[in-house]
Amino acid sequence: MPALTDGFTSLDPIPGPKKYDLYAIGTGRPLILVHEMTGVTQATIELARDLADEGFRVYLPVLFGDFPQPDGLGPKVRAVTHVCLSREFHLLSTEQTSPITDWLKSVTRWVADQHPERKVGLIGMCLTGGFVLVMMLALQAGVVVVCQPSIPLALSGRARRSYGLSAQDVTAAQAHRPALPILALRYARDVICPRERLEQIGTDFPRAQVIHLPGGPWPMSHATLTDQRSAHATQLVLSFLRQHL
Repeated sequence: MPALTDGFTSLDPIPGPKKYDLYAIGTGRPLILVHEMTGVTQATIELARDLADEGFRVYLPVLFGDFPQPDGLGPKVRAVTHVCLSREFHLLSTEQTSPITDWLKSVTRWVADQHPERKVGLIGMCLTGGFVLVMMLALQAGVVVVCQPSIPLALSGRARRSYGLSAQDVTAAQAHRPALPILALRYARDVICPRERLEQIGTDFPRAQVIHLPGGPWPMSHATLTDQRSAHATQLVLSFLRQHL
């Protein structure tokens, strides 16, 4: 039986003050897939493999944890604990961009340099959902998919509208390639990513497509492309990527 990570290639570290692992799979249109708060889970690996099968070269940065993250509750709890304690992520601030995005912008520039004749796709999910809106500052051409951005924690009205970027970075993103295609989606009953958050993205980026997906496999489903993936969400994202990449 093939190993879960068969087909993935470990790439040289991206230059910078900190080193994180980067993997890739597939050939074709370049796409950066940034994992969720629970790390590079089996569901994330399967998503990357499915995207590669659809004709994309998928780059998978590993921000913390193992590749792949072992199954079970324990590894997920450890991953969430790491994020809560790390200075690389701002879980509560409505006015600060997480420092880890500096490295992710470096990854974005590097991938764009590897594919000079291609647009680059970005997918952020959960913890990293809003990160792609600042990563796009490193792109001249591309497409952005924002999936259920979960930070900052929705503990106030202001936090429910924030998607984890500083006002300066939001302004820069608005000014940079204002026609860059953006798709933002969440499950309609998701309490981790509130409705107001995606509506604010739609306000800040008027050309963005904002979609509140009905249902989901669980009563309050959150992970649109991984643990609670729906065929509807997958097809929406694939159609969007095919149209714009």
